[in-house]
Amino acid sequence: MIPLAADIQSALFDPINWVLYLFVAVNYGSIEWLSIFHYWLASAFMYLFLRDLKLGRAAALAGGVAFAFCGFMIAHLGHLPMIPVASWLPLSLLCLRRAYVTSGLGGWAWSIGAGLSMAMAFFAGDAQIFSYRLLAIGLLCLVLLCDTQPFTYKNAAAWAAKGFVAVLVLFGLSAMQLLPSLELSSQSVRSSISYEEASAYSDQPITLLNLLLPRVYGS
Repeated sequence: MIPLAADIQSALFDPINWVLYLFVAVNYGSIEWLSIFHYWLASAFMYLFLRDLKLGRAAALAGGVAFAFCGFMIAHLGHLPMIPVASWLPLSLLCLRRAYVTSGLGGWAWSIGAGLSMAMAFFAGDAQIFSYRLLAIGLLCLVLLCDTQPFTYKNAAAWAAKGFVAVLVLFGLSAMQLLPSLELSSQSVRSSISYEEASAYSDQPITLLNLLLPRVYGS
C-alpha cells in the first residue's frame, strides 16, 4: 500500500480533478471528457500566447491546433497525466512574457499568474513532462533576458526578481504534493538504482539522426 497523497500521478491536488470528483460521476466516460477538455485547453492557451506574440488570428488558430494535436499529444492520448501537464505550458509562457513586457504592479501580477499556471501543471500529475516544461520555460526566460533593451543590471535584476516570484509561488503551492512525493520516492527501489541500470536503454548519439530522418534505421 502507498499513500495516494504522495503519489504524484494520482493528481490528487489538481483542482480540475476535484471538480470531477465532487460534481460528476467518475467513470470512463467522464475521464474521456476530462482528456478532451485538456486538448481544448492546450489549443486555447497556445492561441492566446501566439496572439500575444502579435500573430494574426488565422496564424494563432493554426498554431493552437498544431500544438494541441501534435505527435506528442496524440501519441499520449492514453496517458492522461501527460496531456494535462503539457496543456498548461502555453499559459505559463504567456504569463512570463507578459510579466517581462508589463511594468509596475501588472508585471508582478503576471509573475504570480505564471507561478499559478506552473503549479496547476505540477498538480496535473506527471513529473517527467513537468521537467520538460521547466526546460522550455527556462529557455524563454533566457531569451527574454538577452532581449532586454537596454540591457542594464537593473533591468536584468528586475526580470530575475519576477522570475523568482513565479518560482516562489510554484514551490509554495506545490509543497503539499512535492514534499510527500519526495519522501515516497526515497523509499522506492528506483532510489538506489545504479548508473548502469539507469542508462541501459539510453539512446546513442548516432540515433539523433532520427530527428531529421525518422525511418533511417527502419520502422
